[in-house]
Formats: sequence, C-alpha cells, structure tokens
Amino acid sequence: MFISPLISISCIVYENLDLEVKKLNVNISNETKLKYTADEFINQDYKKMISFSNVDFSKYEVSILGIKKLSETSIDLFIELKSKRTNKTVVKKIQIDGFKSKANLHDEQLIKEINNEINKLKLPHFNKDKNKTFVKDVDLSDFTFEGFDKQKYLLNLNLDKSKDDKGILKLTVFLTLRSNTKIKSLVKTFEITGFKTNTNSEGKEYFEGLEPDKGLEKIPYPISENELKANYATPITVNYVVDGDTFLDSKGNKYRFNGVDTPESFKKDPQTGHFNPTTGMQKEYATYAAKFTEYYALNGLLSTYSKYKFRPTQIYAVPQKTKNGQTNISDHYGRIVAIIYYRDEFGRYHCLNEKLVLEGKARKNYISLSKNSKYYTENKAYYNLLEKTQEKSKKLKKGIWSPLANYDEIYPWR
Repeated sequence: MFISPLISISCIVYENLDLEVKKLNVNISNETKLKYTADEFINQDYKKMISFSNVDFSKYEVSILGIKKLSETSIDLFIELKSKRTNKTVVKKIQIDGFKSKANLHDEQLIKEINNEINKLKLPHFNKDKNKTFVKDVDLSDFTFEGFDKQKYLLNLNLDKSKDDKGILKLTVFLTLRSNTKIKSLVKTFEITGFKTNTNSEGKEYFEGLEPDKGLEKIPYPISENELKANYATPITVNYVVDGDTFLDSKGNKYRFNGVDTPESFKKDPQTGHFNPTTGMQKEYATYAAKFTEYYALNGLLSTYSKYKFRPTQIYAVPQKTKNGQTNISDHYGRIVAIIYYRDEFGRYHCLNEKLVLEGKARKNYISLSKNSKYYTENKAYYNLLEKTQEKSKKLKKGIWSPLANYDEIYPWR
C-alpha cells in the first residue's frame, strides 16, 4: 500500500510598516490648536490631546516618542508604529500646523474690545421727518450714530428696504478697527418703523396724520332719493374709481369732482391718441389721491374696514350746474360734475372734495366765479370753501404742498 507523505503548508504574511505608517492620521482638535501656541501645547500633557486613526490597533501599537517646536504655530511629532506580530517598528516625523500665535492673542483682545464697543451703539437718529419720507428714499447719510469711539473705529452700514411697503427699514451695522480693517465686530441690527407708505391694505393711512374733521350734522343740500339734479344730494353706490377725482356709480354714471384736480395717472399721446401711464412724482401723487378716494367712496364701505372709526357708510352726490356740458349738470365729456359727501358710521357727513384738498391730495381747479369762464359756478359758498381749504393745506404743507413734493413735476401742465 502506498502512503503519501504529509505536506505542511505555512501561510507567510508580509507586513509593510512603511505603508501603514503613511496611512496613519494624527488628530489634534481645532479647539486645542486655537487654545494653545506651539510652546504652550508642548508644556501641556499633550499626549492626552492627541489621537490616531486609520490604523488597525489589533495589529499595531502607536507610541509618541517626542515632540519639537518648529515655529510659533507648528510642531514636529515623532511617532513609532510597532507590529504586535513581529515586534518590528518604524519611526515617522509628522509636522502639525495651525496652533495659535501671539498675534492671534492680540487679535482676540481687539475683537473682544470691538464687540464691547458695538454693544454700546445706540439707536441711530434719523435726520429727516420719517412721516414724510419713504423707505426707498432713505440714504445712509440720513443717520447720525452715537455711543462709539469714532476716532478708533469705522462704522459700516447696510440698508434693507425690503419692507418699504410697510414703512419699515432694517439697518445692519458693524465696526472695523481704523488701524486694521480686518478686525471686525459682530453685526448689530436696528429695525426702524414709522416711515411714510404709499398705501395700506387695511386702510390705516386714511386715519393717521389727517387733519381733524368733525363733519356735519346734515348735508347742506336737500335730499333727492332717486333723481340726480342740481344742488340736491342723491345717495349713490360707487362701482369703480377711475382716479382721485373721477368715479362711476352702479348705474353707469360717471362723476367728476367739482373744483377738484388730482394729479393724472395717465396722459394722452397727442400723436397716437393713446393714454399712457404717467411716471415719477406725478404718478406717485396720483396714486395717493386715487387710493384716498377709493377708500372713502368705495372700499371703506366694505366689512373689512368695520373696525376703523369714522369709516364711510353711504355716499351722496350733489350735482352742480354747468356751462356748455352735455346736460345742465355734466361737462362736455358727459361726466356729472358733483360735490361728493359721505356719511360716517356715527351719522356725521363729510365733503370728500374738501377733504381731498385739505389733505393735499388735490388742488382747487376747474372752478370759477367768473360768468365768462366755462368752469363758472353759481355756488359761491362752495367756491369759497375750497379756496379757504386750499390756503389751509398750503399753510400746513400737506401732500402736494409739502417740501418733499415737486409741484411742477406733479402738475407738469397747469
């Protein structure tokens, strides 16, 4: 019988310590590096602050043999990798950078000081009247800041005008050191409210900043419930506001406010005959007037505005006698020339024509006591009321008469 001899096969495992030590990662946290200079780190129990990764600790041991300062921010770390199977070792020198410098220490102190300074900064003073200034028109030079050392620090500003429609301006500021602009403070934010707004969807602007208006116990004209006739007050329902001095009622009648001229929203192109939107300050003040009339003649009657005092509850038109119109109460365009009143929720009556002029939303125009004028009115009391009201508006510098308004731009043709 043939018996084959036993053959012993051994598995030889080769180790490449040089390769393993290259893969080795030395870990020192950024927090530690920022806390210590290289000198300070060496004088600590640094071995507890160092860890290793990317090594198989079941096969290898890692030891720190020594440490050496290279510079204020760098060290050389000498490590030994030892095989547990063969006891062979390899030594490697690893450079580690990023420790804190003495210059950083100085910067930290400066940053601490500048952050203390920004905390002293007070709410800036706005050098204009906020109630008469739109957020979009605000400039950095409009503010005065107090509470910080202007000789030592520079003030850096940024304006956020994204809430212009709500009259809110967000101002962000930070300080930099004049001698080293790389040293910056934390950012401080101020939210400043109360700026002028174009419109307010809830109607607040129609109650704020207005001149006192107690209204009348009754309309100074007899009432005509159904028929529109000269010098009679007829209740109407406004259906659409064209602009500040013109609207349509629910029956399709078009009205022009007697003796009142608000800025134009559109102008006619003499060549094409088309009406194009106006621009600039003319459009801006035309919008104020249109929104004002829209509230008091139309939107204010809606339940949305029920929480506001003195809101309108009924509109009345008092047609006036005209010359050369399509009827005895209309102009040559067929618009009924009228004095408009509204009754508020307390039963008081207010003249909207007068109110537009008083608040500077309109000027007195297209009305005359001269019988030769096509705008002649025999209603002398009403003419004098508008005359007196416009003088008061000018004196109070309201709307179109304010220092911020350019009258010639608002009314480019007189």
